[in-house]
Parts: sequence; structure tokens; C-alpha cells
Amino acid sequence: MTVELHGVWCARHVVGEHAAFARDIARRTLLAVEDERLARVDLAADVVGLPVARIGRRAWLSRGACKVSQYGGETVEGWTVGKRGDLYLRVYDKTLELDEPRNVDKREEEHERLRALGWDGEAPVTRVEYELTSDVLSELNVRHPDQFLERIDAVWKYATRARRLVSLRTASRPSRCRTDPRWRVVQLATFGRDDGEVAVRMRRPSRSASARRTLSAVLNYGVDAGVIAPVDLHDATGKLRPASEVVEALSGAAADRRTREWLVRCASAAVSAAVDEMQRNFGGRALWADGARKTFAHVIEKVNARHARRGTAIVPDEALERAAIEAA
Repeated sequence: MTVELHGVWCARHVVGEHAAFARDIARRTLLAVEDERLARVDLAADVVGLPVARIGRRAWLSRGACKVSQYGGETVEGWTVGKRGDLYLRVYDKTLELDEPRNVDKREEEHERLRALGWDGEAPVTRVEYELTSDVLSELNVRHPDQFLERIDAVWKYATRARRLVSLRTASRPSRCRTDPRWRVVQLATFGRDDGEVAVRMRRPSRSASARRTLSAVLNYGVDAGVIAPVDLHDATGKLRPASEVVEALSGAAADRRTREWLVRCASAAVSAAVDEMQRNFGGRALWADGARKTFAHVIEKVNARHARRGTAIVPDEALERAAIEAA
């Protein structure tokens, strides 16, 4: 179950109430709550004195290569830095957004909130907003709501350093430029208990993320193809139990064996369907043998291309070489 809290509601409540509200909904809806994890967090601060129209593309700096885009018409209305799924930064003119007809219902409420924070009602307000997905939250070790609330300021400090605005006049290369003084105001924003910590992101090897995505795809195919039936989690009295309770009676070896058996069945079905489709596309029904050879040659090319991108040496395999020659 996913509980999604939108920005307007979040602005009406203090940070600590968000998790409590989501937990209350889950407990009222589900029979049991086995675990809590954040799927996504949007962390934002509103500032005055940072007009987005006067910021150039090269002034945005990030750790590692990332995409920088602007949006709006003749006048720049906002910037995005990074890509969705990673640490994603949006910086945009909040007052201009509130003036749009579609936001008439929340305009006055947002204006009142800004005035309570010292806004004079005239100066342009800029929203600085970071989108943190589950992978980013895990790598920052704040996937659990309590962990995130405890270290929310440390996460903000990390984010505002990882994607930031620099003063291009301070060095010839953007990577050596100092942080723009206007951005330092953004970095000083606080949400809870600021103890000076800057969160550290421990990036996981991309292969593990790729393996997880492959695992999910294989399981999804197996379910859709009818290879794996749903598991009944009810006990003898009809009470629904969490999966962790159902598997408690299994030994570690038995649980491992069943996991692998299920995945092999799903993978086998997925591979069989994919190979059949490729052979039909390459050779058609009348030329099955030709399609089979071309399919294998295609697989060899994909394998070698992947190794080439990874910079690994390709060690010839005699059987593969013979197969490639025969397919040619």
C-alpha cells in the first residue's frame, strides 16, 4: 500500500505529522503493517532574491554529468537539473506559478503562508525543490520515515551541495567556481534539528540495481504468463498473515531453494517466449533454422557489444566461434 501526501496538505502540517498521518491511514486500512519505506520525497524551500530568469545554464553545477533544462517561453520560468529517478532539482518562479488560472484555489492559502514567513507580497518567490526517489533515499540510509525525519537537515545539506548554483566569475572552470552567495541562503534552510551533519550517499554498484530490475521484470512476466500462481496467505481461521510470518516455518535452505525454483520457472518462460519471437522475426515459420542461426548470431553480437562497453577483454570461446561461423 502506498500513501501519497500532496504538497498543499504537507504545507499545512509540521514535518513530524506527515509520517504519523500516513501510518494512521495504513493501520485503518490494512490488517497488519509489516514494514514502512519511503518511495519518494519532495523536499522544498521558498526563497526571495533568486530570480530564475537571471540564471544561466552553465551556472548549475552537479556531482557527475547531468542534464540541465529550462522551461518557459521567452522568459525563463524555471530550471531542472538532473534526471528523474536520481536526485532531481527543480527551481522555478513560485509566484508566477500561483498566478496561473489552474492554481486559483490554492493561491490565497499559499500567499498567506508566505506572508506569515515574512514575504512582503510583492517580491518574486522562487521554489527550490529536490525530488528524492527510493534509490537515492536508500543510498543516503534514510529509507525509513523515522530515519529521514531524524536526518532531514543532513539530507538537505547533501542535496544543496550535490546540485547547486555557482558564481562563474570566481574561476575559469565551473567545477572550480565558488557557490553563488544567493545559493548559500538556500543551503542554510532548516526543517528540523540541524546538527551540522551532511548526509553521505553510498552509491550502489549499477549491476545490483540492474539485477533487481531484471528480477522484477522476470517475476512480472511469470505472473502475467500464468507460470506462478498467487500465494494464499490466510491461516485456517481465514485471517490474512504477512508473508514474513508464512515463511517462518521454512529453513533458510528451503526458502532459498523455492526462491530459485520460482525464478528459474519465470526466467525459462520469458527466455523461451523471447527466443521464439526473435526466431520468427528473423526467419519466419518457413525458415525456422535460418531464424535460429540469425538469432544466435544476434545474441553473440549483443554479448560482445556489452563487454566492449564495459571495457572487458573478449576471450574467444571455440563453441561460440564455430556457431558464429556456421550462422554466417
